[in-house]
Amino acid sequence: MKIILLHLIFAIIYYNAYSQPKYVVFLCEEGVIQKFKYEWGDEFDSNISGEKWMKEYPWGRSLICNNEQQIYLPENAVVEHSLLRLFVDNKKLLIRANPELSDSAVLVADCDYNGIPDTIGINLREINYSSGMLYSKPGFKYGLFECKFKIPNGKGLWPAFWLFGHQGEIDAFEIRCHQTNKIHFDLHQGISLAQNGPLGGEPVGGWIRTNIDFSNNFNNMSIIWKENTVEWFINNIPVAIEYHHFKHPMSVVLNLAVAGNCPSPFCPGPDDNTYFPAFFEIDYVRTFSPADSNEILLIQNINEKKIEFLDAFKTKSEKSLKATSKYLKQLPEFTAKNLEKPLVRIDFNENNQEIGIEPLDSRFERYEIKLLKKYGLSEVYLNSFTGSSKIMTDNLDAGEYKLIFNAISKTYEIPFTMIK
Repeated sequence: MKIILLHLIFAIIYYNAYSQPKYVVFLCEEGVIQKFKYEWGDEFDSNISGEKWMKEYPWGRSLICNNEQQIYLPENAVVEHSLLRLFVDNKKLLIRANPELSDSAVLVADCDYNGIPDTIGINLREINYSSGMLYSKPGFKYGLFECKFKIPNGKGLWPAFWLFGHQGEIDAFEIRCHQTNKIHFDLHQGISLAQNGPLGGEPVGGWIRTNIDFSNNFNNMSIIWKENTVEWFINNIPVAIEYHHFKHPMSVVLNLAVAGNCPSPFCPGPDDNTYFPAFFEIDYVRTFSPADSNEILLIQNINEKKIEFLDAFKTKSEKSLKATSKYLKQLPEFTAKNLEKPLVRIDFNENNQEIGIEPLDSRFERYEIKLLKKYGLSEVYLNSFTGSSKIMTDNLDAGEYKLIFNAISKTYEIPFTMIK
């Protein structure tokens, strides 16, 4: 199975989230529209919620078999200045790896990576590093998952944003912080649908070089998980896709690990130049479920306005996937031409009463937006842009509208209805 690399080196198009959108819409090739409705997340504008998060794995506070050196402690996950800060410190501790077991309990890790045998150790042990993590209490199946983050810099530090469901794992990203311009995507377990990957590219588990230093600024990482595909995006730019099936819901995980000494699955470890404490900072985590309904409640302000989509698009690739849902069949129809490449991202923001628009394709370097009232096609809004934009919706009258994008020689329409 291969990762398909659509863009290895790409210009940074930094997505400025106006605030938490209730709906995210992707305008794709051939006028295809993908819609997602906000389901769950955390903006980290208050203390960490015990209803949303655990601060350790369900099985304990460490991953023994990965040869990681840290133990996860609740006090190493804090909210400061509307940011989640997971921090690692290098103070030695004598502590139980699993607080529910006795000091003398023997822990056996059921793993064998690249010839490294199972690790066996006593529960009460000396730990060189403490760190922080969050593990979501609810699980999710399919949708858009995104995180805005900034990583530390230093050898041995290993931040990650991933989904885990005991019978499958989707790594949205992992980064080794001595190479802050490289990023890693991966899948574990589940069912591979295309063993060789229809477009070729780097093998799964590779480290992809970008022109972004993820320690300099905040960046947005997102994945779209569908029944038979996983797509990766950096700052809304598509960078990879895999054809894979997972059966079960997964939880959202954020953690900052400390790698061990080589050889091991996680290496190299810290050196004398690694500075502690080190912080993995997260601005927000958001999950969106697929929205297939033609009538969608988007905005409900004091005037009880709402927006409803009138389109009913079905993508070619979705149809071909359903036709080949016996998961181990060959899938020769998967080619570059029927990938759902996003051209524009549109955020319908309920709190700010605005539509945020972010172009994702060079064809939209210069584009025109029209907002037309359907009956009589009276013009409500018209402007030309070379970057991101927004349209305020709080003063729209009731009625049917068309949001129209003109770029180069093509026109794309998104009809909706505003109801008081």
